[in-house]
Amino acid sequence: MKSQIRIAKEARKKAFEPVMRKIFELCSDRINRRIDLILRTVDDTNETQNHNEKDARASLKYKIIENKEGKLAGGLDEDVVSHIIDGKCEPRRNLYLFPTKSAKEYYAAFRGILWFDGVYEILWGTVTEITTYLPIIFQMLCNAEIEEQDNLPSNSKKNNKLTDIRQVLSNFEGNGTDEQINHAYKKVSNLFFLEWMKFTTLRSDERKFTIADGSPNPTVVTPKTIKTRIDDTEENQYRGFYQLNIRLSEFANNQLYQVLTQGIMESL
Repeated sequence: MKSQIRIAKEARKKAFEPVMRKIFELCSDRINRRIDLILRTVDDTNETQNHNEKDARASLKYKIIENKEGKLAGGLDEDVVSHIIDGKCEPRRNLYLFPTKSAKEYYAAFRGILWFDGVYEILWGTVTEITTYLPIIFQMLCNAEIEEQDNLPSNSKKNNKLTDIRQVLSNFEGNGTDEQINHAYKKVSNLFFLEWMKFTTLRSDERKFTIADGSPNPTVVTPKTIKTRIDDTEENQYRGFYQLNIRLSEFANNQLYQVLTQGIMESL
């Protein structure tokens, strides 16, 4: 019989899976937009203009699979490349969208063929894109906290001295939770952006997260040690997707509450 602690941990992981899937969806959409951009560019420079989009997409995909500059013998797994482009996760191949053990080979192929500035842009987007999708992520994180707490037995909440997310949100204007979340984001958007950038870049630096091309500045770094080195992650550069639902739950349990609390204090 599973212990209450294990059940609670599994419930929390499950509560944050929708947020993780949303991030995977955003990543796949980003890749597809880049494919479309490249195909339009090819069309614009092709004098004959007899370009077949389906064949062109297949050709571009094959170049990614070949991964000529990579170290994997025989190139990349065709099905996994297709899954990444389609936003599909298969438990035995790419549970976290990119296969964890060989993630960097896939990063290199997508970056090189699709003209991304770096791995961070593939996974998380440019700063402009991040500011566009962050309100959705903020709302989903709050709702995940609410769902997880609603499903906990009352004695578990008391024993673990959990901070009630609804009680925290009640300090912001709005009739109902959704309005309170929206008002909370308007109040703490700048703080939340900073914490999100630190989370996705695995940095603790609080300066200059934007530069001219809209990407995180790789030269502004405060070293941060992480106990477990995951193959799809590069410290101080980008966070990979391995066990992202767990990492998101930790982020919500710490940084989200800190941001909300600071927003409340600034309103007093």
